[in-house]
Amino acid sequence: MIINYFAKFTLGIEVPLQRSFLMLAVLLVALPMAVLGWPPIVGRIGARQALMLAISFFMVVLIPFFVERYFVALATTAVLGIGLSGMLVSPDVLLSDIIDENEVCTHARREGFYFGINGFVTRIVVAFASLVLALIQWLYHFQNGATAIATVRQTL
Repeated sequence: MIINYFAKFTLGIEVPLQRSFLMLAVLLVALPMAVLGWPPIVGRIGARQALMLAISFFMVVLIPFFVERYFVALATTAVLGIGLSGMLVSPDVLLSDIIDENEVCTHARREGFYFGINGFVTRIVVAFASLVLALIQWLYHFQNGATAIATVRQTL
């Protein structure tokens, strides 16, 4: 969703198909990396280090987004899929390691509790992120339409 806003209001892309290519670029790289690329990395260096590596890679790759060119954004979103796939694969493996460690220490199986709390926290974070996006749109007087780009550029 944020990529769509970025493409429309920062890059000024009015053609929905071009905006879709930005999201497709992430998908085409993230899917093979999640299945083929990250599992060997997680197995080699561990889930915690793999998650930190994926987050670090993701942060570094976000830097070119300050360049307001379509092809730079397209290449950046494609490479962004590498870090995104690591951030999607590693947390479940890390949580499973924590659950296994807890079972060894307590001799009690609590995986339902751990995954339940994880799901609960994830829902709260998603709701909070949506509220923050709505707040930002309200603070900057976001308007969807032809005048929105001019309004955003005047505000900044």
